[in-house]
Amino acid sequence: MKVIFLGNALNYQTVKSNKNISTVSYADNQAQISLIKEFNKYYKEDFKVITAAYNNDVTLKHKEENVLIGGANCLAIKNYSGNKIIYYLSIIIGYTKQLNRLLKQYKGEKIIVITNGPHAFRTLPILFTRKRFDYIFIPFLVGAVELPELKGLDHIVASFSPKLLKMADGTITYVKNSAVLYTKKPYVEILYSLNEKDFTYKEKKEKKESDLIKILFTGALNDINSIPVLINLIKISPKNYRFIICGSGQYENELQNLSKTNSKKVKFLGLINHDKVIELQHQVDYLIILRNKKDDFGLYHSKYSMSSKLFEYLLSGTPVIVNDHEAMQKEIRPYLNIIKNTEPDTIINLIENPPKDLKAKSKKGQKFVIDNAKDEIQMKKVINFINKF
Repeated sequence: MKVIFLGNALNYQTVKSNKNISTVSYADNQAQISLIKEFNKYYKEDFKVITAAYNNDVTLKHKEENVLIGGANCLAIKNYSGNKIIYYLSIIIGYTKQLNRLLKQYKGEKIIVITNGPHAFRTLPILFTRKRFDYIFIPFLVGAVELPELKGLDHIVASFSPKLLKMADGTITYVKNSAVLYTKKPYVEILYSLNEKDFTYKEKKEKKESDLIKILFTGALNDINSIPVLINLIKISPKNYRFIICGSGQYENELQNLSKTNSKKVKFLGLINHDKVIELQHQVDYLIILRNKKDDFGLYHSKYSMSSKLFEYLLSGTPVIVNDHEAMQKEIRPYLNIIKNTEPDTIINLIENPPKDLKAKSKKGQKFVIDNAKDEIQMKKVINFINKF
């Protein structure tokens, strides 16, 4: 059996060294590397990866090249990133060309093609090649299938995803709801796998006694993560609360201005190195993430989009505050401090009146993640699922 993966994974060195890659989702990239690493170990020469090239120099034209990702030698297709339309067309052509080449090479053998997500630039090549070749198509639903918050060309491209997903013979998913709603085909539901390096921070140092309460948010500064609610919380919370905010997005200017006018209350660090983020998560009193459930796209993501941040948070052993939402996996619910709504008073009440098992719950959550959120454990489920086809 031959397995082909179409994705847009970058190696850690490229993500870490290139300051221009601000749009790369660390969680999405990590999910792909998890799959690539374990599939490469299991299938060896029968596993091939086609990804999108992103050179370390600042350029609009990215050449075709071989790159090492997750221990696998991957083919990165050339593309042009100066214009969205040209970029989309260039990667669709690149994926189709290289997929077609491998399918010709493997003709007559059992073939599985996995894509990172159901999005058009990687599933249109499936549509184009399936008329000529017989193979099994299994998308890896890392993020949401639909992206209702997008506008313009991005919205048009995203609108094809549900239609193209109907071609799937099965799915790999973090959220059962997505697999059931869009394909009604066999699926395997897995937990998010963390970067191996993140586990080196699992030992948490005891903090000095202080009446200051430090609260950290790390992630995308957008409406999905209810950043306006967080900003309001910062403004009306008690004087001894200290907020640290890391990330980028539509609300970064507002948070930057807030940190300037109220530097004692909030520190805005912007987009920082992932290693530093993990370190900070061990040094505060609470970690917070709030899902927006007040509009249509917020409700959609709350039901169909898993937050990898919860696994990252739990690994720190620091108490996690999160509002209840359907996409949150049942396995981690016992270890989270789940609030019914995102009203500031509700959050403050939890902090001022913490449950008696706050620390014990956090330690149990940390152990659960250490024991389960690993590539070899989660991808073994996927490999077993793939091998049944």
